[in-house]
Amino acid sequence: MKKICLIIFSVSLGLIGCDKVDDPYKGIDRPTEPTGPIDTSGAIAFCGFDEYDSELNDTTYNDSTLNIRKVLLEEFTGHLCGFCPPQSKKLVAKSENELNGKVIVMSIHAANFAALVPSKGYTTDFTTPEGNDLQEKYKGGNTAPSLMMNRSNNPASAGQWDQLLDSLNQSGYYNDPVVKFKVRNIYNETIKTGKIDLDIEFLKSFSGIDFAIGVYITEDNILAKQKYYGENPEDVDNYDHRHVIRTAATPTFGASFISGDVALNQKKSASFCYELKEEWNPDKCTVVIFIGNSNNSQIYQAEEVHVTSE
Repeated sequence: MKKICLIIFSVSLGLIGCDKVDDPYKGIDRPTEPTGPIDTSGAIAFCGFDEYDSELNDTTYNDSTLNIRKVLLEEFTGHLCGFCPPQSKKLVAKSENELNGKVIVMSIHAANFAALVPSKGYTTDFTTPEGNDLQEKYKGGNTAPSLMMNRSNNPASAGQWDQLLDSLNQSGYYNDPVVKFKVRNIYNETIKTGKIDLDIEFLKSFSGIDFAIGVYITEDNILAKQKYYGENPEDVDNYDHRHVIRTAATPTFGASFISGDVALNQKKSASFCYELKEEWNPDKCTVVIFIGNSNNSQIYQAEEVHVTSE
């Protein structure tokens, strides 16, 4: 069962990067873990482990959204979609090169293209409740491959991807951040549980908007069967599946965060717990965080941090 812990806390994230450190809490008062039920309305969240034990935990950080408005790219795909691999490879290459540091990619396996076909060797289940929710709302999996940008457009067909991505560069979108994150991730391998701490600052004022935060877990470099038209054979046994959604620590469209008017430079913090399944490789997993408008699902800012420092 997924644990969802949205709370308000006062710990500032003073370190950045993705390095493991000996004691990132030096100088900070360490609260005692409660023995009774947790009051998530105002208490610091405990995720079932001692988050201050640097010997047992792996801590990673990210504070890269200071000057960039990152775009969340959600690709609808599936292991039975033979036309998907070339587009997926092109998207990943673009995200790792010319759009490096500007976009975050998540792959959604849903609808008929994600169906299991044991008789033909398609036995890896990439589907998730969150992916099914997105498929139901946006119908993207019906026409895979298709792509959403910040959930602001209907899923675009493959022929439109370059134009959409180029338009962001031309408009200066990346240079106009409206929210920035500081992210601290603490992961305990013993119980395969992690905690995400967020410090969020609004760089513009807002009026009458209901903000929501989404926290997703993705896994990269999963080797499994994939249909790939043009290959011989077209059923590729060890295809490299990239940035696959595995689960979420929030509801699909985000957990309620702040509503109404938001002032310039207003700050607010939040914390979430998540769990990894035994078969997932934590060294290949990433936490993706986004904040957006819960009324129309559009995303204002996204960030990611590796689960481990490996």
